[in-house]
Amino acid sequence: MDAELEKPFGIYTYDREVKSEYYLVCMTGATAVTSSTAITTNYVEIRMNILTSADLTAEGMPLLRTGQGDEEFLLASFSGVEIHATPSNESDNGEAQTLAHNNSAGALFVTTSRVLWLGSPVGPHIGYGWEISAVTLHAISRDPAAFPKPCLYCQISNEDVSEVRFVPADDKTLQEVFDAFCKSAEMNPDDDEEDDDGWICDEDEVADGARAAQLAAHLDSVLHVSPEFENAPESGQFDDADEDELL
Repeated sequence: MDAELEKPFGIYTYDREVKSEYYLVCMTGATAVTSSTAITTNYVEIRMNILTSADLTAEGMPLLRTGQGDEEFLLASFSGVEIHATPSNESDNGEAQTLAHNNSAGALFVTTSRVLWLGSPVGPHIGYGWEISAVTLHAISRDPAAFPKPCLYCQISNEDVSEVRFVPADDKTLQEVFDAFCKSAEMNPDDDEEDDDGWICDEDEVADGARAAQLAAHLDSVLHVSPEFENAPESGQFDDADEDELL
């Protein structure tokens, strides 16, 4: 395999040996490729929901699901949206990992079941996609003490990316982005949620309560509110940040 091939975070793995040759395995499909040949394999390691050109239409729009019972529709799209992601883990050598498109501007799409972000191609890598159910929290952040630009702050249930910020080119559209996330989330309720009226019933729930308190403290550190906004919260700004979703 060509020694100069790069390893963008979340796309490839090099540690599988097949018939004495090392194959470059794309984590978004079941195709293993070397510099001179291509084969099919069942080995797929998905660390990020990577989007490639195969996930796009001829017009460059994201392919939406059309299966019975899983049909998907576009709710909203926004151009010029920067993505800023925080990896959950360090690389094997202890260095901080980065995403191929981190800090890049692209197009954000919110569908009835997913959040999709598309940027300029980096090799086969064209963008990211998450199920809306994986977005465990989203909130508007406008305080520069928390982040330099107004953004939609998201927590992602993913082993490699824990936090993502979407930064619209025009911060006046931030509420529209938030509303689109809310609408998609409302269409995909968590079937496992149980309403226990806030009572803590067992040791596991006590532990969950402690984790929720730690999470709340973390949110306080990243979602500062400027004094001029303290008495004027945006309508619906934290609608989905309730206790159940913090656990």
